[in-house]
Amino acid sequence: MKPVIGVTPSYDAERQRYQLNNDYMQAVLRAGALPLILPLTSDEETQRRARDLDIDILSNTPALQAARERDSGLCGLVFRTAGSCAGIAAEHPMIVMTRARSDGSLSLAVSDPTQKREALALTVKDVKTV
Repeated sequence: MKPVIGVTPSYDAERQRYQLNNDYMQAVLRAGALPLILPLTSDEETQRRARDLDIDILSNTPALQAARERDSGLCGLVFRTAGSCAGIAAEHPMIVMTRARSDGSLSLAVSDPTQKREALALTVKDVKTV
């Protein structure tokens, strides 16, 4: 069974609609997970829904959204600005998918949601890389 990653849309107040970047959804699918779109709601309600999904919400702010599926260790992070979470420090806006392996190493996929950068810089802390 594929892990499920909860993703949240953004709200476009000018157009009064919710939207989700296709690059974000494709990154989740490429990582081997199934995206589940969560409604925009309070942090408490998001945490409650996450418990039902067997995921941990690591961050749910305008600058950073991140969740980890408990059983598989699959983690999705959307950095809208530079920041850090779950041992990943991003120097630019980026989408990061990670999966912890049983040998302590980490699978990593990174994409530029702006499609404007030729290179992305990030730091991975406290994991053995392959």
